[in-house]
Parts: sequence; C-alpha cells; structure tokens
Amino acid sequence: PAPVIPRLKEILAKPDQTLGFYNGELRFWLGWAQDVAGDHAVAQETWRQARSELEPLLKEQPENFQLIGDLALTNMGLGDKAAALTLAERAMAANPIEKDALSGPTPIEILARVAARMGEPDRAI
Repeated sequence: PAPVIPRLKEILAKPDQTLGFYNGELRFWLGWAQDVAGDHAVAQETWRQARSELEPLLKEQPENFQLIGDLALTNMGLGDKAAALTLAERAMAANPIEKDALSGPTPIEILARVAARMGEPDRAI
C-alpha cells in the first residue's frame, strides 16, 4: 500500500468537490494505507479528517448506504466500536439485500469487517 500513499495525497490536495463523499472515501483509504504501512498516528489523523468531511454529508444524504458504510469503516479505523457498528447496521437497513441483490451485500460485508476488527468474530460471521 505504500506506493499509493503519495498518489492519494496528491489527489486529496486538490479534492474535486463534484465527487461529493468520494473524497472522504479516498481519505479513508489513505488512512488505511498509512496504517498498513505502519504509520498509525498519521492514519488516525487522516481518519479524523475523513470523518469530519463525511459527517456533514450524512445530514444531506441520510439514506446513502455507501456514505454510511464509509463512515462505519472510518470509525472502525478510529477504534470507535459503538459508532462503527451502529453505522454498519444503518447501512444495511438503508440498502437491504432483499431489495438490491447487486449492491445489498456491500453493507453486510462492511458489518463483517467492522465486527471482526472490533473483536466480535461471531457477529462477523
């Protein structure tokens, strides 16, 4: 993941506002790459910034399951178990698999990732 860090920083230095929440999603992935590369403190700061970018958008798009999922993963990275799990469940409710067989599994996968990372393996399964 280290090679992608400079490119993500370059993209995020001049974010395209027309991309909406995808800028925050890119910032989440930057934090993930930084964390995996061993730069945990910088990753935490990146995730805090991602959360501050994404949360206002949630007020405008309360049913956007992708945005909600991004916030769940961001809060997971920050170690906020309660918020991460609540948001993951909210994403599932916003786009249930019964209504969307194509995209519906995505929030389920996010819940599994969050639960596993936050120490709830049974819930992840």
